[in-house]
Amino acid sequence: MKKLCRFLFCVCLGGASSAWAGLVDVPTTNPGDFGYCVDWCSIAGPNCAAVSNPTPTAWTDTSSNDTGQVGMFYDPGTPSFLVGADPSGMGVITNSHYIIGTTTYWDDVAATFDQPMAGAGAFIESVAAGTDYASVFLFNNVYNIFIGYTWSVTFTAPNQKVFIGINNSSQDIAGAIFDLSDTTSFNTLPFQVGEVGFNAPEPGSLILAGSTLLGLAALLRKRLRRS
Repeated sequence: MKKLCRFLFCVCLGGASSAWAGLVDVPTTNPGDFGYCVDWCSIAGPNCAAVSNPTPTAWTDTSSNDTGQVGMFYDPGTPSFLVGADPSGMGVITNSHYIIGTTTYWDDVAATFDQPMAGAGAFIESVAAGTDYASVFLFNNVYNIFIGYTWSVTFTAPNQKVFIGINNSSQDIAGAIFDLSDTTSFNTLPFQVGEVGFNAPEPGSLILAGSTLLGLAALLRKRLRRS
């Protein structure tokens, strides 16, 4: 399988590799562990110019012909999000924020797959220097989160990237949620999600029945909300 996830200069993390044969739900920080990547420039403007897209927005990976949706996760309204190119030229999605009462919350970014996957991950990009928690959560086709991993990451400058993912999944993956949080308050921070990598399971798996971000946020908001 052709490796399409790009290797970039990014923050280095000590993490497990999916090369550990026989293990399941293996955390990884190696984008090369994933066979295909979604280029978010495909849902941006010409030459990856920044545009505002609604949640959810459909995506197609032209290399694998896989499809899915992407958008914000928690916002109880119908949030939009900005997608464009970062300084390195990678297409990135910028998380948006919403207000409940007088409190402003920054949202997570979620991507769903119309076909079941065996692994998923993404580049997480900081907008400021500092030590943060970068997390990925995987959910199945009934919207139950079955695995998640968090890494402590020190970004020494804005626009640095780290790749985080989970491979050899114990369940078919319907989607992934990506988060960057403060290490003291655990509140989500402004951040960007670059290329999302994924691996398909062995042939013969069932097609997912139209996984969508609509309804997902309402179902899991209370379960995962950080206070």
